[in-house]
Amino acid sequence: LDLLCKAAHQQGLSSRVQTRVFDVANTSLALPPGDLVVASDLLYDRGTAAALADRALEALLRGSIVLLGDPGRPGREVLLQRLRHALPDQDVTFRCRGLARQRVDGGGEGDSREVAVEILELPTAGIASAAVQPEFPCVATRPRHVGAVSLVEST
Repeated sequence: LDLLCKAAHQQGLSSRVQTRVFDVANTSLALPPGDLVVASDLLYDRGTAAALADRALEALLRGSIVLLGDPGRPGREVLLQRLRHALPDQDVTFRCRGLARQRVDGGGEGDSREVAVEILELPTAGIASAAVQPEFPCVATRPRHVGAVSLVEST
């Protein structure tokens, strides 16, 4: 989120971009307002996948665009089944494919990795496919003291 805020500042968009850490499974919290809702790398288990599907539907109902990034975690099928059941007339598919290149600050060649990431976009407006392409990977650098991470960030 810090990288996203920094990028927004560099592009003169600080007043238009807000980020927030949010627990998708905590139903006592209202989904924060937003034109665009982005969630990434959350599908580790069935419960979180179901909660994320419900929050994506909540965002869609209020008119938000939803982008969900996933590198192929175990909960993906739960998310897809729940969304397809609720949205039978929409193509609920991770159709956009990209690449995240992760590096360690000050690290050598062995301190980086590439992670294939797929993005589900609802409604299918083309924002993700226009912005994310495998030939232009997202690059994230993490401090050396931070352990292994999996992330996707827009640049």
